[in-house]
This record gives sequence, structure tokens and C-alpha cells, in this order.
Amino acid sequence: MTPITPLNPSDYLTASLSVLFWTFQEHFIHGRLLHSNMNWIGKDIHRTHHEEPYFHISIDPVELLVGWMGAAYLIFRMVVLPSSLPLATSATIGYATAGMWYEWTHYLVHTKVRPKSKFATRVRDGHMKHHLVNEEYWLGFTVPFVDDLFGTNPSVREAREEQKSGGRGGKASRRKRGEGSGGGVVHNSVAAP
Repeated sequence: MTPITPLNPSDYLTASLSVLFWTFQEHFIHGRLLHSNMNWIGKDIHRTHHEEPYFHISIDPVELLVGWMGAAYLIFRMVVLPSSLPLATSATIGYATAGMWYEWTHYLVHTKVRPKSKFATRVRDGHMKHHLVNEEYWLGFTVPFVDDLFGTNPSVREAREEQKSGGRGGKASRRKRGEGSGGGVVHNSVAAP
């Protein structure tokens, strides 16, 4: 059995790297799986989320969270860091912390709470634009700079024009203004920069 030891720089680095990994996997899963053409339960759950009015309680079920984090631990322990229980645990703690940050911020942006910081405002505004302007963009939810890296942070005007022309956001055009996410009330408050 591996003895419990004090935290060391490797633990902090490993936890930090798993948080960084979360930010990129969040963008990938959101854009490539949850909004994909594949039929699977995750896509169905996410589609239902988009069909709700924008302001609604949006938290994943405990079973999903526990299962997801359990699977992450097994992957860290058996595949990524099989020779180090402490580092696999540190990676899981970092990953779970990022996951809880995601859940908390996702809950808050779907309420009428007005953020006070610039960062929290950018998170909320990006997610509102994803729901209410064009769901093909603004996929980096908890860390919006990821959208800058992957070119999924256009101006609102560009995203709307692409959607109208059937371009990148063509499938989102099935939800015209005033239908689906938010009934158009909030949609109109998301102004073009």
C-alpha cells in the first residue's frame, strides 16, 4: 500500500495540468460530441438543455457527476499515471475541481444573477450567445479564451450572418429568433460588439 505523503510540487503540477486538460476537453466534447450528428444519450440530454428557456436550473444529476469523476480517476490511475497513486489522486482532484467549477458556473449563468467581475461576465455572455445567437460558437464555457484559440469566438454579427447563410451555424438556424432558448427576450439583449 502506498503511504500518504505531504503534497509536493509534482502534485500541484499534476492537478494544474488536469485542470488545463479539462478546459480543452470541455471545448472538444461540447463542440464535437454534444453538438454532433451522432445519436447518443449525451447529445439528447444536451439538446433538451438547449430547448429549455434560457433561465432554468441546469445542473447535471449526481449519478452522472460521480460516474464521470469515477471514470476519470480510473483513467488517471490505470492509463495516465499507473505507477503513482498519489499523482493519479492529485490529477483526479484537479479534474474534479474543474468539473465542479463547470457545474457551479453553468448553474449561475442560467440564473438571473448579474456577475460582478469581467471574467464572470465574459463567461455568462459567451454562454448566452452560445444558446441564443448560434450554438456552433462560444463552446469554451468555463475558460472563454479557449474559443479565441480555436476560432469559435466571432462577433455576434458574423455568427448571425453565417447562420442565415446556412454556413457553420446552419443547423442552429432551425431555432429562429424568438423560438426555443429564451423566447427571444434575452436573445435581443445580446448585442453585436
